[in-house]
Parts: sequence; structure tokens; C-alpha cells
Amino acid sequence: MPRNKNVIVLLVVGMVLRMAYVLWVYSPAQFVVSDVANYVRIAGMIGRGEWNDFHFFQPIGFPYLIYFLETFFGEWATPLSIIQAITSTITLFIIWKISYQTWSEKVAKVSLLIGTLHVPWIVYNGYGLSESLFTFGLSLLLYFGYRLVNDQSNGLKWGYYWGMTFLLSFLIKGNHAFYGPLFLLGLFYFYKIKAFKGIFAISLIVGAGLLLHGAFSYNKVGKFHLTPTAGGLNFVEGKCPSKRNIDNRGILWISPLYYQLGMKTEKRWPESFNNSSYFMNEGFKCIKENPLVLIQSVEGIFFLFLGNYLWPASELPFRGLIRLYELVFACFVLPGLAGYALYLYRAKKGQEFLIWVLPILSLFLCVYIFKSEIRFRIPFDVFIIPVAVRGWYFIVSTRSYQRPSLHSDSEVKDQTDL
Repeated sequence: MPRNKNVIVLLVVGMVLRMAYVLWVYSPAQFVVSDVANYVRIAGMIGRGEWNDFHFFQPIGFPYLIYFLETFFGEWATPLSIIQAITSTITLFIIWKISYQTWSEKVAKVSLLIGTLHVPWIVYNGYGLSESLFTFGLSLLLYFGYRLVNDQSNGLKWGYYWGMTFLLSFLIKGNHAFYGPLFLLGLFYFYKIKAFKGIFAISLIVGAGLLLHGAFSYNKVGKFHLTPTAGGLNFVEGKCPSKRNIDNRGILWISPLYYQLGMKTEKRWPESFNNSSYFMNEGFKCIKENPLVLIQSVEGIFFLFLGNYLWPASELPFRGLIRLYELVFACFVLPGLAGYALYLYRAKKGQEFLIWVLPILSLFLCVYIFKSEIRFRIPFDVFIIPVAVRGWYFIVSTRSYQRPSLHSDSEVKDQTDL
């Protein structure tokens, strides 16, 4: 546990802000539309033993969580908001811990301060959406990834924890799909045979989990789905002109980004949105018809930071302040990321690249291939905030890149496990 009083105070403040928000400002019960309504509807159908293929369009884990909460507590909104507030606070602790062990007390404290006051991490606790718990999952991947890289003699243990966390997070939200293979490739590139235990454990756990997911979907709906089936539609949204899509059942789908930008070209499709392979093929047809979309898709990285509003917080009464915060945050983060890139180029720290940079690059790859909006970035702020702080430290310090560590000789790091 942290011994520094300032760290403890920030963690307490973070918990109080999150609990106060979900208990007295905004509760998940106040917003049961769009994705939330779909989660709640599927949870109810699970309780009644009713299944159809659309249950596996988005990750099935979050509807199952709502179902369990409603079963045990009689309602899902209040216990979910409390769980999210608690896990969000634990996320703050992990960020401080790993930032401190990677860099310095200064970087860790500033990262903790920003995370404590980070508006999206507070407001998403008040929604029945998967972003808050997914953020917690990514923070655990940060923790276990750091342990795996620094303790490869226990690679099986840390690889097991990392793989289980990746898999459980995948059942909540799938934006980190590319992080898994990139992390394995990074482990092999930097550590070769020494990383075998970790690579083996991660591959085994994730592979077995995906097969079990497929077997479960086949048992329930007669179709073998290794992953959720929304990928095809997401690919079409990002690569085709149609942004307001309607499937053969009359289900309408439009991304908040395209709605905000006024991009509402409509198309009715002869297939269900669940037919991921069909929509993937249609996406490739759009690329063939307009190859320039491959260049245009780079804008997805821009849209993670600017050019749209944070949904559904953009509908709150104080949305103006949230939009202002997002603008200020982007102005802070983007130069910080650039500074960190220069620092990493000079310092050539493979371990930092593996732990901190790869997840960010995996997000960039995801939104380039599929689609983007600010909401997709919020869980990855687990990595982005400390990296940007470290980048700013490099910018303002003339000697940060010359030293192997930011710690002075008088500093003593707490390297003990949690």
C-alpha cells in the first residue's frame, strides 16, 4: 500500500467523487436507451431462458453481469454503479503503482492526480455501459503485463493472469482485440525464448476461452461464434459511404460519431447484422471501389481525441463543461504523446514500449480498420495519461533522456507486490 499521504488523499478523493456521482448525481437507471437498453433486454431474456443470435452481436459478458446483479440484488443499476466506482478507484491505484515503478514518483503522482479528476472516468460510472469495467480490465492488463515482463521466471503465473484478464475483458468489450497478438509478438521480439512461459500461458488461456465462447454460442443458438459478431458491421461503417445502416430485420444502427457529424447516408441490407462475414466482404468491396478510404481512415486516430463529443455524456445537463474538458485534455495529451515518442526514440526502452505503447498502438490500429469515436479512447487512458505525463516531463527536462531512470539516488522505490 502507498505510504505517501498525498497518494492516499488522492485515492480517497477519487473514491468520494465516484461514489458521490453515482449515488447523488447520475445513476445508470436514468439512462436505459441505445446500448444500455439492449444489454438490459438481453439480460432479461437470459433470465427467461430465451436466446437468439443477436445476443452475441456485442460481447455477452456485460448482459450476463446485469442478469446476475438483478438476480442477487433485485435490481442492477445501484450495485453496478457502486462496483464501477470501486473498480475505477482501484484503476487509479494501479496507474500510480506501475507509473512509479516504471518512471518516478513525480510522474506517478501527476498521473494519479489527472486520473482522479478525469471526467470521463467519473461520469461513465453512472452508465450501464461497459466502458468503466473495461477500463479496470485494461489497468489489470497493465499490472500483469508489468509483472510478466519483470518476472519471467514466473511467466506461467503472470501469463495466466494476463490471459484471463484479456479474455474476461474481451467478454465485456473488444476494442483491445489487437493488443493480444501484438503483446505476444512484442514478448517474443524483445525476450525470445525467455518469454516462452508467458507466451504459452497467454496463448493457451485465450485460445481455450475463445473456443469455449464458440461452444457456448453453438449450444445456445446453434452457431459457432469465436468472438462477438459486430466486427463486420463496424468494418462497413468505417469503410463504406452508408453510415445509417438497417438490416433485414429492420434494426437501425448508426454510430454517435457519424450522427454528430451529420453523416446519415442510409442503406438497407439484405442480411442480418449478425452475419459478420457478409459485412466484412461488403466492406472490402467498398475499399475496392474507393481505395482512398484506406488513407481517409487515418482520421479515426484523430477522432479519438477531437472532432466529436463524448457519448452519451454529450447529453448531460453539464455537457458544455465536459466538452471543454475534452478539448483541454486533448491539448495536454497530444503534445505529451509526441514528447514521449521522442523520449522513447532516444532512450530505446523496449520494456516501456511493450508495456505502455503497444496497447495505444493497438487502439490506433483498431479504429483505423473499423471505426472511431472519443468513447473508444476512454478505457485506454489507463496507458495514455501516464505516457503523456512522461512525455511532458521529457519536454520540460533537459536531462530526462540522458539518465537511465528518473529516480535520484536518494529515491527508494517500493517494488513490493500488492
